[in-house]
Amino acid sequence: MQPRTRSHIIASLFWGFLLTTLLIHPRALEAQEKSSASMSTLSEEKRAQLYEHWMALAKIYEELGDHAMAETARNNAQRFAPAPSQESTSPEEEVASSQQQQEDTTLPKEENTENESEKLPLAPPTLPSVDLLLTQHFQEYLAHWFRGNSQDIINLTAPILLLPLYSDGLIKEEQVAFFMEFFTTYPQFRQLVLEDIYQLESLQITQFDNSKAMLSIQSQPYPPEVLNEWQYWSNFWNNTHHYFFQKMADGKWYLLAFDMEAHAPHPFGF
Repeated sequence: MQPRTRSHIIASLFWGFLLTTLLIHPRALEAQEKSSASMSTLSEEKRAQLYEHWMALAKIYEELGDHAMAETARNNAQRFAPAPSQESTSPEEEVASSQQQQEDTTLPKEENTENESEKLPLAPPTLPSVDLLLTQHFQEYLAHWFRGNSQDIINLTAPILLLPLYSDGLIKEEQVAFFMEFFTTYPQFRQLVLEDIYQLESLQITQFDNSKAMLSIQSQPYPPEVLNEWQYWSNFWNNTHHYFFQKMADGKWYLLAFDMEAHAPHPFGF
């Protein structure tokens, strides 16, 4: 690759991200209003998917012992929680129901045990092990890489972990809402530039053709402290490029960035 082409790609990636960050935050209020309007028109199926996504993320943070982030994820889930069914009742029925509830509370605790067990919330669905996902998908990723099959590399680097809802193309308002939510959750990334994390000398760029390029930055065997939270928030993008932090099968952390137009349909259906 010519040095001039390499510099151009590096500059376009950097300035694309920086401009996205600068444009989003001055319009926070306007974007928030648009986000609220967009959220109100979400289909029930989409809301259910978002609710399950946030609850699954909360479960993972609990398993990691990060109770603060688990609570944040649960709070986000409540924004998409299914509305309780509201059946109309007459005043007489409401009085009778209230009396029945009072009687229930006076019963000995042993008599209520069976009913209480029936009211316990269902256990969240079991998620595949994140380590297993990394092992399966990224060993396959590296195998395609070493075989030089560029199209398969593009397919396999599409989002696969916990953010499939953002992988099928967002309308502009949703993109702004996603960035607002992301930077609210992770304010330390508002001033993120590549030099803060990696040495630019470690850049490795593979250009598939004039329109498809992937940039990878190899780090140490252990990620910088600020990147620990990226294990499960591993994908974000601006209007031009997709940035992808991930620990690969070789045990090292990488930042991948490539043009969004280069994405083919994802082989796993995401």
